[in-house]
Amino acid sequence: MRRFGYISGIAKIPKQMATPIQEDPTRLNLGTAVEIRHGEYQVAKDGTIIVDGKRTFIYICNPSNYMGKLSKRAVEDLPKYHFTECTTISKMASIGKADRYVRPIIPDGRFRLLLVEGRKRETFDSPLYPCGYCLRALFPEMPFSKRSSFTVEQFFKKFSLECADEFITSRKSVLQANHNTYSDNFKTLSAELRSKRECHGCFEKFEPKYLDTHHLNGDASDNSTLNLKVLCVHCHINEPNHGHYRTLLEKNGRLAHFYEKYPNGKKS
Repeated sequence: MRRFGYISGIAKIPKQMATPIQEDPTRLNLGTAVEIRHGEYQVAKDGTIIVDGKRTFIYICNPSNYMGKLSKRAVEDLPKYHFTECTTISKMASIGKADRYVRPIIPDGRFRLLLVEGRKRETFDSPLYPCGYCLRALFPEMPFSKRSSFTVEQFFKKFSLECADEFITSRKSVLQANHNTYSDNFKTLSAELRSKRECHGCFEKFEPKYLDTHHLNGDASDNSTLNLKVLCVHCHINEPNHGHYRTLLEKNGRLAHFYEKYPNGKKS
């Protein structure tokens, strides 16, 4: 029914949403969702996300890359979708994780996700909860506890699908402005800094392989002296907004190896 412009046979999607758009075959395409590339979207003056003059949503399509959560039954454990350039989007862009996002081709409230377990790949459609930061920014009257009942119909009741040019800002999206990569000399520079074997968080001594070179401002291309800080694994995962890094190290075993080698590291 969504193909012809209806959601659950009740709410009607604007007519122009029912016509699929041509997509670039080189990008990730899940059939009803497509990769959103750096700088592809614009931002309206009201904060909403715009692609080709239409408001849309973006979300992480692979729940296995989202805090290690794999369940497709518990909606609360799945990624949240975003309709503003919120704090979460800015942080993900600053740490080079913006390439995880996709957008629904037709924003009808059903989101296609990709579950990858080893060689097994499975797509499934699921409702998602809206991001709390986005909801607070555009729907401050709605209690956070009610976000599970929020619908795209409510969004489009307040913000039309079409966004006129005069309401679109000229600034770059954060996915483009903050997207960064490690410089060619970072590996050599990091090795030199870590060779001193000292964590600048707890000031204990560790083998260089258990130390990381942390970019304080989140910009991996900024290797200025004041922006680099050598941290042990424990101190690094406890930096603000580094829950994703903790999850990664737990999954690849590096965190367990660190605590096995340095049991007192947990107390630092």
